[in-house]
Amino acid sequence: MPVMNDQIKANLRQAGMLATSDKPHHHEQLLTWLRSTEFLRSLQPLDQYNTVLPKKLLVARIIKSLMSSQHDIARSTLARLVTAVPFLTFESLEELLVIALVAVRPLPPEAVAYLDKRSMPESTPLHLVMVTLAANSSEPALLLFERKIADADHDEGDREIWLQAEYLIRRNDIPILNSYKRMIVKLAVPPEMQMLALESLCSYNPQWYLACTKPEPPLRLLASSEAKDILREIIDYAQKQMELSADLKQAVASVSLEIGDKERERS
Repeated sequence: MPVMNDQIKANLRQAGMLATSDKPHHHEQLLTWLRSTEFLRSLQPLDQYNTVLPKKLLVARIIKSLMSSQHDIARSTLARLVTAVPFLTFESLEELLVIALVAVRPLPPEAVAYLDKRSMPESTPLHLVMVTLAANSSEPALLLFERKIADADHDEGDREIWLQAEYLIRRNDIPILNSYKRMIVKLAVPPEMQMLALESLCSYNPQWYLACTKPEPPLRLLASSEAKDILREIIDYAQKQMELSADLKQAVASVSLEIGDKERERS
């Protein structure tokens, strides 16, 4: 953690007050500071913006205030940082902004473009971007997620992991289910990824994961009626239109039994 003198503390305090304000001119001032390498240097040496973990940067405190603000203008300020030179050039700042864009819903076109460029196969924050897109869960974010799943330039194993890690834990959520529907029913992804999407929706195997802490899917019992309706539509399509392996066919049938039919749910 960088050593903070009185001037650094004052800078952070002033910036934090601007971040929580609802006044446009306060946010214009804050943007001026955040776009300035001089302001960033006043917090800590510039070389640390390439070496310190994003959440350990002092400027992360300001970004966190913007993320948690109750005012919509704060999210607009975050989105406008995608054109700020420091957030395009310093690796830790770039990753910090990728994380912060979780809070910007829906993602505006310029933020989508920013995340698109940072989720190319060779991009350093690729996996972090995919986490952000799924967690953001607005339609523009999920449409970009789907494009990455469909993109054969990305390693198929990576795409499988993104579905098994980021979508599986949210597979009761209506926006995520609508995304599954686009991939599986509307054929937004190629056949091999369509199958992997269906597997991450209907199955679960702790052996998919190398880490000690395994993602866990939510209980279907907790899904809303609307979520179950979308799930039924996907299952119906899969059972009637897709050539499923024996294991996947069993997993899909189990989910169908688990959520029951619509009439039984109403009774």
